[in-house]
Amino acid sequence: MQQQPTDAELDAPDPVSVLPTDTLFYALQVMQAHGRRLLPVLDGEGGLVGLLTEAHLLEAWRADPLLPVGTVMAPHPPQAEPWLPAEAPELRVVTAAQTLEASGCEEGGLWSP
Repeated sequence: MQQQPTDAELDAPDPVSVLPTDTLFYALQVMQAHGRRLLPVLDGEGGLVGLLTEAHLLEAWRADPLLPVGTVMAPHPPQAEPWLPAEAPELRVVTAAQTLEASGCEEGGLWSP
């Protein structure tokens, strides 16, 4: 007879995850054991702080397989790039019909300035 998981077990973080302080060597072992190419990186309270991909791991592996995961993971939320505006501009969806109407061109007709 299979035992049902408890509420605490259901609320527990994904068991297939690593901590920022875990080594790349350990993360590779976890990936291989569970057939994963991407691991969530959780803080001590189970909050998502980053993602570790197989590519991140292999790229840093040559330098030192004992590096902490936190030095090579992609942080969550992603860090803003310096060339991106601090706030995203407002986006507006415009249909083709609205574009034609605004241009003064009738549907099926040719546009002329």
